[in-house]
Amino acid sequence: MASQTKVVMLLILATAGAALAVANPISEADPYIVKDKAVMRKSSDKCPIGWSYYFGRCYLYNGGRLDWASAETFCQRFDAHLVSIHSENEYQQIKALIRSHDPMENPTYIGLSDCEKVYQFFWSDGTKLTFTKWSPGEPNNNNNECCVHMNWSSSKNWNDIPCDQHVWKQRTMASQTKVVMLLILATAGTALVVANPSSEADPDIVKES
Repeated sequence: MASQTKVVMLLILATAGAALAVANPISEADPYIVKDKAVMRKSSDKCPIGWSYYFGRCYLYNGGRLDWASAETFCQRFDAHLVSIHSENEYQQIKALIRSHDPMENPTYIGLSDCEKVYQFFWSDGTKLTFTKWSPGEPNNNNNECCVHMNWSSSKNWNDIPCDQHVWKQRTMASQTKVVMLLILATAGTALVVANPSSEADPDIVKES
């Protein structure tokens, strides 16, 4: 469904830099946070300052106003991509991270699109589509919608949207939505892929062949 969108970016940065403590973690009071080593942690020797760690990836929330293509291009300046999501658990961790910065859970861009072929969705980071969480009646390709955001409608799940939805004119307009990017942290010596070759790599993440 089309709507004017405002963009809040969650960035999954792919770098080979030294990892430091996470400065802006999600709230441990969130009901979706699992108390184990897979949770997005307050601190980790695997992530730079300001990042949240989960299953071999580092997540960063960063605000901005961009359409889908510009958001993806921005990520690529950091050797990164819009976030891909490969399991229900990862999805809930990402939603919790968004809530920690945006309690209203405004709609948020993810790295999924079907612009090359209708209903043939793929992740911008090249990983295989193994998990979806569409809102009721979606995707519907209304007016050639081929990009995707999450936290849409009352279900707070996925919706296809025109890729050029980006900047708001007034913050108070009811139809305006936020769009969020994530950047993924890769280890030194690896290609930019979502799957991190660590012992804690998420088995749900599969690289597209």
